[in-house]
Amino acid sequence: MRAPTTPTALLGALLWACSAPPSEPCACANGHGVTLCEGEECTGCQCLDFAPPTEDPVPAATRYVDADATEGDGSEAAPWAAPDWEALDGDVATGDVLVVFDAGDTWPEFLAIGRTDTGPNRIVLDGHRSVRRAGGWVEVSGARAVVPGIRTGFENVVRSRITVRGFDVTGSDDKGIYWRSGDDILIEDNLVHANLGTPSISLDYTSRSGHRSTSFVVRNNHVWDQAGECIYIGGAEGEDLDAHEVVIVENNLVHDCSVPLSPQSDGINIKDRIGAVTIAHNVVFATNWGIELASPGTVSGNLVFGTRANGIHVVDEWGLGSSGLRLEDNVILDSDEAGLYMNASNHAWSNVTISRLTVISSREAAIEAGGEGGIEGTMDDVVLTNASVGLDAWSPMRFQLGKCTAHGNDLAGDREFAALAEGCVDVDPEFGDLGTPAGPDGRFFTADDPWVSTVGGARPTRD
Repeated sequence: MRAPTTPTALLGALLWACSAPPSEPCACANGHGVTLCEGEECTGCQCLDFAPPTEDPVPAATRYVDADATEGDGSEAAPWAAPDWEALDGDVATGDVLVVFDAGDTWPEFLAIGRTDTGPNRIVLDGHRSVRRAGGWVEVSGARAVVPGIRTGFENVVRSRITVRGFDVTGSDDKGIYWRSGDDILIEDNLVHANLGTPSISLDYTSRSGHRSTSFVVRNNHVWDQAGECIYIGGAEGEDLDAHEVVIVENNLVHDCSVPLSPQSDGINIKDRIGAVTIAHNVVFATNWGIELASPGTVSGNLVFGTRANGIHVVDEWGLGSSGLRLEDNVILDSDEAGLYMNASNHAWSNVTISRLTVISSREAAIEAGGEGGIEGTMDDVVLTNASVGLDAWSPMRFQLGKCTAHGNDLAGDREFAALAEGCVDVDPEFGDLGTPAGPDGRFFTADDPWVSTVGGARPTRD
């Protein structure tokens, strides 16, 4: 649920979408990259290194797909033009299956996911392993099969134990990668961009599909230049039922998610009643909210910058509140509203942990909290700088404050957090050049990142 959009907010959304600095993908040796430009000044390539790839099972069968093929049987010599899901159901009933797509081809139609087998074996769809040449299939590096969308369809069929890896998903007239429901799903190392529908990568609501998906993992992807939400995990939609279990969104480069005249353009959006949520090591920028949460979980090691609204936005209009929420080692730069925003409007939240947080240059508060339910928790090792207010709460909260640095803010604390902010010290954190967020080495989450402070706060989570 969202607050009504005012004419002023609509105008702001349009101006933001039209004036946001351009960002372009660039090549990284072992990851996804982007350059950032302001006027004629551009950074070098800023790289998010891959997390170690997921190990695939040894396939009992390998099938091949070539966009130029005709009447094949899926063999290496006679590939399919599109996957034959009836044949694949037969294959996967007896063992794991690898499906190799020609990484030199572009498909005119979206890739339909049609598995109906419900057994324990896995199908791996691989779009960047090999290309088909006159002499056979040759392993390559850097090429990807191009498809205008990957979709399961909207019927309530559970399609489970599938890996989607190595595709360039672009040119869809609808969503990028859409999953109605399924267990043990892995979306890994894909490029998803310039699709007309929203969201870009999504798992539908349990309330719509009737299935509580278990283990949905989105990792090592680059998602950008998208209309609307970039990564979206639907929940219970306010209904009294538990939604998905075990959702992991990690190590994705997510940016430029925008729709003129709409605030529904977040980087990572996790809806209500979802269990065991992990949001880790993502780089998110040029979105409305960077990371939006309506379920508790662990949010760690993320870099969020240049958002039109709140950097990290946690609410409970739907769901059961965010008791047990853990926010650790996150960095938020240049948010147009609050850095971290928490609104317990319907439920009391307890055991909320905020640790090793750095918030720089929020137009409103670095941390803003409130709500009739109230929030109880701890803050420790937080660095809050150059914001309108360091700590701000519009209703009583129960936080224990440990180490806190508040520097360069108009106010260290305000309203119900004014007394809490008296425990902060004013010390210059001595940041580096924040215009190059990956630092001189061009790699995110390493020791030279400019937001690494001399006084504490978030630390690099990978080196």
